[in-house]
Amino acid sequence: MKNCRKPSRCLPLFAATVAIALSSSAVMAASTDKTLSEDEIAKSVLAQGYSEVIRMEMEDGQYEVKVKTTDGKRLNLNVDPKTGKVVGVHKDGLFSD
Repeated sequence: MKNCRKPSRCLPLFAATVAIALSSSAVMAASTDKTLSEDEIAKSVLAQGYSEVIRMEMEDGQYEVKVKTTDGKRLNLNVDPKTGKVVGVHKDGLFSD
């Protein structure tokens, strides 16, 4: 940095660099806090090997998803709303038919 021999010349450049870095961090943090839509959750669950999404609802900060397995069994899944990953599997109890 040949032009930054005087601190008064470097300060605006440094301030701009810090501002860009902080705004980029804020945008990245906001994007990781995004809750996936029901369509995105359904696609994620199907990609994890379940054959059909029967229904879903948001409860206690997680999606509760009723699915059918490839062998026809019905399961209830707890799905992380930010990642779409299954975090719990239950044979019954979350939904009534």
